[in-house]
Amino acid sequence: MLLVDHTTGKNILWATDIGGHNEHDSIQIEDIVGENGLVLRPRVRKSDEEKRLRTKKRAEVFTPSWVCNEQLNAADSLWFFGSAAPSSGSPFNSPIMGKRWKVTDDDILRKTFEETGKSWEQYVLDDRIEMCCGEGPYLTSRYDVVTERVIPLKQRIGILDRKLRVVNTFVGVDSKATKKEWADWIIKAYKHTYGFEWQGDNLVLTREALLYTLIDNLKAYNLNKLIKNNKGSIRTLLNKIDEIDFDGLYLEDYEYIKTVCHIISWNFWQMDGLTACPPYTKPSIKLNALVAAINKPKTRDLFGNIIPLEIPLEYCKLMDWDENKVTTYVEVYASAIKDRSHEC
Repeated sequence: MLLVDHTTGKNILWATDIGGHNEHDSIQIEDIVGENGLVLRPRVRKSDEEKRLRTKKRAEVFTPSWVCNEQLNAADSLWFFGSAAPSSGSPFNSPIMGKRWKVTDDDILRKTFEETGKSWEQYVLDDRIEMCCGEGPYLTSRYDVVTERVIPLKQRIGILDRKLRVVNTFVGVDSKATKKEWADWIIKAYKHTYGFEWQGDNLVLTREALLYTLIDNLKAYNLNKLIKNNKGSIRTLLNKIDEIDFDGLYLEDYEYIKTVCHIISWNFWQMDGLTACPPYTKPSIKLNALVAAINKPKTRDLFGNIIPLEIPLEYCKLMDWDENKVTTYVEVYASAIKDRSHEC
């Protein structure tokens, strides 16, 4: 599921020369498991020569976690306070000693929403995207991209990490919400977070990181719920833990994980950012011309019905989760440009 490309109907392409694979070939499951399990590896594990070549050929660079954090703090400051100035602060964390940060208490996060009149639901539902996402360091920060150090759940700073922390704060274990309500909001967080990438190995790493981020949050929820419900009896707690699978998940969690994997496969896709098509695909209509055509006044037939514009099949497909229908990145892009021009 995490290898599928919904635009081509095939698996995503390697789109890079790694492990002796042709960059035009699709990634198959046997290419990355078993004896080939180490073919996919984060940039921190690649040799200096491999890093140099990828930077030269694909302009691949890495962004340290602390830089991602400061940039996302600025974006959140703009969302909450209307200013991206560092003095506005972030309700999620405060940078310390240059390349580290201190996580704020959940009470501060709640208070920030209250004092600014902002809705936590809207924060989760805001559409956010990491373009040319690489391994997805701006999306989820399960590990430090420089040291490979695992970052504890609450200290993570990615776009999705922040949304999930908001969900955990307002409808998590310590709230009156049910697990179903919590799980529904987790799904909404995934549905409204996006990213695209050219290189196939990077995209698989991003999708995997997003999957494991979900699993990390599920495990934390299950175990914290058990602890909360069985504070008075260690024996009862231990008996309850026996009911959970060895990795901290209930059996019903696995179907839920599949549902989120389906969302991940749609929301994080392979694309050439210059053409809005899959890598190596030549569009039949240039991107700028298509955007202009989409934003032109609609043509109507003799009966007054709008004649829909046909989008060429090669343009990357997305899922409109609110309308539950397939759309394209170029249509979303054109709509964003049109809305921005109206604001100006």
